[in-house]
Amino acid sequence: MGLLDRYYVIVHDLVLYFGYPYDDKVPDWIHPIIHVIFVIAPALLLGVVFSFVFRGLLGRFCRKDFGFDVCAV
Repeated sequence: MGLLDRYYVIVHDLVLYFGYPYDDKVPDWIHPIIHVIFVIAPALLLGVVFSFVFRGLLGRFCRKDFGFDVCAV
């Protein structure tokens, strides 16, 4: 079982855990929606959270305590 196959098994198990069974009776348009909800949206949310954390850390370490801006480009 390759990495991509394992990815699909994990995503479909996650969908089943949340109460949305995915089998042959489900319409084909549901499959991309499942990936948007359970894969892409959390990945984008993590990206936003990491950018806020990075900006917060950068703001904390780039103060003008030394009389000049140490992070000026």
